Formats: sequence, C-alpha cells, structure tokens
Amino acid sequence: VDVCDDLTLLSVDLAARGRVDLAERLLAAYAGAADDYDLYTVADFYERHHACERAWSAARRALTVENKGEAREQAQREARRFAELALSTNRPPLLPRALVIMGGLMASGKSTVSAALADRMAVPRIVTDTTREALRKRAAGESCDVALLLHFMDRSFEERVYAEAFQQAECVLNSGRGVIVDACFPTAATRPLASDLAERLSIPFFFIACRAGPRTTPPRLPFPSSPGDISPAAWLHLYALLASHPYTP
Repeated sequence: VDVCDDLTLLSVDLAARGRVDLAERLLAAYAGAADDYDLYTVADFYERHHACERAWSAARRALTVENKGEAREQAQREARRFAELALSTNRPPLLPRALVIMGGLMASGKSTVSAALADRMAVPRIVTDTTREALRKRAAGESCDVALLLHFMDRSFEERVYAEAFQQAECVLNSGRGVIVDACFPTAATRPLASDLAERLSIPFFFIACRAGPRTTPPRLPFPSSPGDISPAAWLHLYALLASHPYTP
C-alpha cells in the first residue's frame, strides 16, 4: 500500500529504457506534489525489488520451451537488462549530489528559476511555501483568520518551517541525489542551516540569490481569491521584509 512502491514500477521501466533522467524527474515531481520526501529513503530499494522481479519473469520466459529463436533471445536480453538495473540502483547520480539554495523575496522569480533548474538537474525541489502551508494546516486546520495567519509568519514559526525543509533536504541528500531548496531566508537564524548541512555531509553548496525591485514584486503577488488563501499575510510579510531583507536592491 506504499505509493512509492507503485511509483517505482514506472521509474524502473523508464530507467530500463535508458531514461534515468525521466525516472528521476518522476520521483521528484511526485515528492514535490505530495510533499513526501521520505520516499527517497525507500525508492532505491523498491526499484531494485521491481527490477529483480522483472529479471526473474523474463528469465522464466527465456527458459520456456515454447519460446524459441528471437522470442527467447529477446527475453534473455530483457532479463539481463533488468538484472543489471537491479545491481545498479546504488549507481552514482546523474550529477554529483549538491545542495542548491534559491533565496530571495517572494515574487522575486526564485520559484520560476528553481523549477527550471530542478528540471534540468533532474532533482527534487523543496519549496518552503509548501512546507509552511502543510505545517499551518496541521496546526490550525483550514482556518483563514488573518491574525492567525500572521502568527504563522512570525520568527519562531518560520524557523520551524526551515528546520522541516532542511530535514526533508537531508532525506534526499542521503539517497545520493542532489536537491534544491526554494526559500526566502528572512532571518539570520535560518541561513546557516544550509551551510551546516552541506558541511556535515561533505557536499558542494551553492546559494543563488534572486533580486527584484520593490516596484516589481507587489504586482506579482496574487490578491486573495478564496477564504483559505494565505495571501493577506503574504502581502503584510512582504512589506515587512522589503526594508530589511539582504537581497533587496
């Protein structure tokens, strides 16, 4: 009943056809959409398991009396391909694993850039907006009271959001893959989390800062469109940050 088990049925097929890049993009897309980065702790195991099953099934077809000539050779090739894939699930990633941080104010373009970069690198992208909303709903359900939303924008809650995001990032990095963290980094307490994690795992660390002027960012923010929209707090949070954020030109 583990969704990752089903997901890796497809990722193994993609990898077996020489498209490991698409297999990795599939895992990354699901992890981001479901906010489930724990799947990276078991994805390689499930892929190895499914590859072994497929190799065994193909080997049995190759040994079937009815299968002769080209059919047998095709089954043998398939069995060999999946056996090799099962042995290669601990392979080095497509790119050396690295921690990439995309920082900047809301509406500065960091999510657009980080999404394109994650797709090019075939790595997952952790967006603190998604992490924040998941923690908020866990704590307060669907309440949309503005005072309550502002509570979820205060410093202590933000630090919880960043701690959760970097815990998710560590899950991905421990699987041997790289990861991108898309975040604002509004306080001094949140910034060392990235460098400390990279140093502890002995991996490269890149910080990319996106900048946009105060006349550019507000028009990009959506107005509240539904009772559950967090944008009232986002607007207030933006103006509070504009005066002090280190990436503001």
